[in-house]
Amino acid sequence: MTTPRSLLIVKGAYRGIDPAFACLAHSAKPGQYAIIEFQGDDVIRRTILPHTSRVEVERYTTDRNFKGTVFVDQRKDSKLLPLTVGTHCIETDVNEYRRAKSDEEAEALLQLSRQTLQLLQSADSDKSFRGAIKSKGADASDLKSAFQRTETKGFIQYRAGLQDVFGRVSDHTRIVPKTPEWADRLDRTYRGLYEVASATKPGVTVAQLNNIFMKHMKPTDTVYGNVVHHIGYEPHEASVPLDIVQPYDVLAFGAVVGDRQTGENALIRAAVHSVKPPPPPPPNSHSQNVSDIPTNKSNSIPTYGNSGKNSSSYRSFSNTPLQNSTIMERYIIPM
Repeated sequence: MTTPRSLLIVKGAYRGIDPAFACLAHSAKPGQYAIIEFQGDDVIRRTILPHTSRVEVERYTTDRNFKGTVFVDQRKDSKLLPLTVGTHCIETDVNEYRRAKSDEEAEALLQLSRQTLQLLQSADSDKSFRGAIKSKGADASDLKSAFQRTETKGFIQYRAGLQDVFGRVSDHTRIVPKTPEWADRLDRTYRGLYEVASATKPGVTVAQLNNIFMKHMKPTDTVYGNVVHHIGYEPHEASVPLDIVQPYDVLAFGAVVGDRQTGENALIRAAVHSVKPPPPPPPNSHSQNVSDIPTNKSNSIPTYGNSGKNSSSYRSFSNTPLQNSTIMERYIIPM
């Protein structure tokens, strides 16, 4: 039996990077169309055409030149290239195709996360962050960067992010506590996030991960948002659904954590995790229900803490690093 063929046609942006197009086309250049051909569920061909070739693209969307199903980008956005669509086409939500990341994408995102975490350990300004990137040489020469410093009475927040030539991004923060209350709050937060990352596997729900995290928090803490979200071609891929963790997700761990009394809130972006498929069960074994998770009974630019004179004072989460993850293993506690 012949495997059915299909096309997915995606519109790029007039200017700048469109995250959905960058993900599906593997190109971050503006002013392009992508024609992606599938055989069954497998991508067999990607064709990238400039906006000047709109007529060629519309041979598929207005004429019946392709023997198979033609899916087209349903987004109606004035920032995207125009496309005339015939009645034989099926308009589709291209975000559905963005969720699963390839091995290459996952490794690239983990590498960006590692670089950002490393650079943040010594950077305390946009100038020093950019200088640290330049010191990495040619491997970092094509990276775009963003940096922001925020100071409150309770902490200093450093946020930084990188973007590669394909549009993939990182987003991390380093928080330096200035009071014992915030030092304790960060201790609870990072321990909770480490346990969340340890429990993240296919089949686990976001609600379960939120519950694991909240067991570490106190009534004096406020928490906004889920503790896990998609990351890829945006720091927070909010348009990509996430209720239950699935294989090939690439997830960021963090939340907005605050002091209920003072109203101060810190943005925590501590880790990135690539979700691998579960290994096949050994012969004659019964698979465990992945929902039975063990629990512990006891804003648009990327932020982290300052490695100042007390940078030798650390607390550690664990001596064993997580697999397929980057995570802030240590954080600064003032003397």
